[in-house]
Amino acid sequence: MADTTTGHTAILPLAQNIGLRDSVAERLLVAVLDGSLQAGDRLVGQRLAAQLGVSATPVREALIELATLGFVELLPNRGAVCCEFGPTELRDIFQVRRLLEAEAAFGACGRVPVEQLQELRGRMLKLLETVETDPAWSDHAMAADHKLHKVIRQHCPNRRLAHEIERDNVLMRAIRRVAGNLYNVQLRAVSEHLLIIKALLAEDAELARKRMSKHVESTARGIAKVMFQQRGE
Repeated sequence: MADTTTGHTAILPLAQNIGLRDSVAERLLVAVLDGSLQAGDRLVGQRLAAQLGVSATPVREALIELATLGFVELLPNRGAVCCEFGPTELRDIFQVRRLLEAEAAFGACGRVPVEQLQELRGRMLKLLETVETDPAWSDHAMAADHKLHKVIRQHCPNRRLAHEIERDNVLMRAIRRVAGNLYNVQLRAVSEHLLIIKALLAEDAELARKRMSKHVESTARGIAKVMFQQRGE
């Protein structure tokens, strides 16, 4: 069992646009997701703090967060140990995400202002029109993706449900970072987003739930294919 904080490659530098704890947690998650940290690797807080240039407090908080997400096990007298991560674990993550996002779409139906939905619809249509000409298309598609899911979450009447979705945002960012901006996945997602928006505009809650479920499932398949091809699994 390796006594390591980094596995095979260095943990990426911290981002400056999110909270320090979340930034540390995201970097550690990226290392687990890309295979740099593997099952059984020890995560020594002081070493991580030194490597990342932060105090021990955000590292300790990040490790606790990773433990709640199931990526780290906190063991008496041994500290934090990395848990197994592979295709099965990724599938489980997206199964839960699919259920939550689908229910959020169901609940938000009829509550999202029409103006917001029309604005989102316009953004998605523009993405389809500029897919061959916009050099920053992938970034714009990602931003529109985040906006749609955020709007649905904000208008979901079940605040506990919305909180559970938001709580996993650090994990979702890490997954996206490892998988990269996947052109084919994003292009398919834009068409799926338009179908979700259409259902929301029609105030068809059951259809919105169904289309969101299919969208998350489709995204999961695309991400899994790329992530584990990169790792040779």
